[in-house]
Amino acid sequence: MTQRALELRPTAQGRSNLGVIYQFQGRFSDAVRMFQRAVQEGGNDRRTWGNLAESYRWASEPGGKAAETYRQAVKLAERDLSVNRRDAEARASLAIYCLGLADRARALREIAEARRLAPGNKNVLFQSVLVSEMSGRRERALEALRAALQRGYPVPEVQWHPDLASLRQDPRYASVLASAGVPPSGPKVR
Repeated sequence: MTQRALELRPTAQGRSNLGVIYQFQGRFSDAVRMFQRAVQEGGNDRRTWGNLAESYRWASEPGGKAAETYRQAVKLAERDLSVNRRDAEARASLAIYCLGLADRARALREIAEARRLAPGNKNVLFQSVLVSEMSGRRERALEALRAALQRGYPVPEVQWHPDLASLRQDPRYASVLASAGVPPSGPKVR
């Protein structure tokens, strides 16, 4: 349906939405193409640039494209924060982008501040899962995952995310899902 909508009315947002669908399907090269088009067509949004950077990384694009794109996503997140320093979701996005640039110390500072600003925000909590897991802080990742799921974060997003593959192998992962009311035979995307 998203492809059909793009045929009828091509927009940067529509392309970005299709890119996210491709990410969920593990079609990272297709996602790259959609996010590239979204950026070219006026996608001056931190999320679009961040999704493009993630897709470059997951598709193992050569030539440092991911790093260059993460740098642009950082600039756009900083721009958003210059307008509203209390935007916890922009700060959490910035943490992810900093981690993509191997700036773990800044990523941890930014996600801690995002959680301080919005301790119950399910999106911030999920980004905290990612930052914690990719920084080697499994206990924090599991705690943030429990909190995110309790606040309604979608389980399929947790189950498909490539950066959580190792976390999903931890026996404690199943107990976190169970504590959130997810049946052990629940949907497994990856």
